[in-house]
Amino acid sequence: MLRSLSRLSRLSSLAVEGLVEALWPARCLACDEPAGFDPRLCDDCALGLARLVPRQCRVCARPLLDTMPEERCEACSRRRPPFSRLTAFGPYEGARRALVSRLKFTGLRVAAGPLAQGLVRCELLHRASHPEEWCDAVVPLPLAPSRERQRGFNQSRLLAEPVAAALAVPLRPDVLVRRGGGRQLGRSRAERRRLGVEAFAAGGGYGARLLLIDDVVTTGATLRAATRALLAAGARDVRCLVAARTD
Repeated sequence: MLRSLSRLSRLSSLAVEGLVEALWPARCLACDEPAGFDPRLCDDCALGLARLVPRQCRVCARPLLDTMPEERCEACSRRRPPFSRLTAFGPYEGARRALVSRLKFTGLRVAAGPLAQGLVRCELLHRASHPEEWCDAVVPLPLAPSRERQRGFNQSRLLAEPVAAALAVPLRPDVLVRRGGGRQLGRSRAERRRLGVEAFAAGGGYGARLLLIDDVVTTGATLRAATRALLAAGARDVRCLVAARTD
């Protein structure tokens, strides 16, 4: 009798879920249009996220023309960053921008899913062409403690967790600590560089090859400061992977 009631309860629950889905179909996390084949995104947004930049400058992650044999754009050819490479899932526009904004500014944590999936694809494709650029651990870029308490989570960690799982390497949020520096949003290039100085402390990265994950890169000042801290703590190499790159 109890088993029959339990089965009936499950069937009733499934029926209610089906009715809710029929009346209120899944909406795209990026644009609120009805979701398509991917229940999290409409077909247009899913297609936009599926387009990866084929070749990027390893310093600033801007697209490179096929006619350019070097791995650095002309503007970055004279600058050598502390990290060995910066790779971006794509430009900060369209569905990618909407997902990042909803993740960071509305607390929609599920928006991290499609972005993290894109980072995994990006890294696996990179590994296929550069198998020598492996990593020992994945490190999410930390937020200032007060900022993380206010937001309730660190968006970079939400992006980094699936990447570490896909690569079968440890996630090391303990390696890098943010000591301050203030918000970067809306600041000039000079202000970002100034705030990045001594903004991070690191430890426990001795001899390790690290993959540093962040959501958006603008000037790269924050990633440079974080990388310098990791290298000073003994990291052997630091590569950076971000969900989006602004202009």
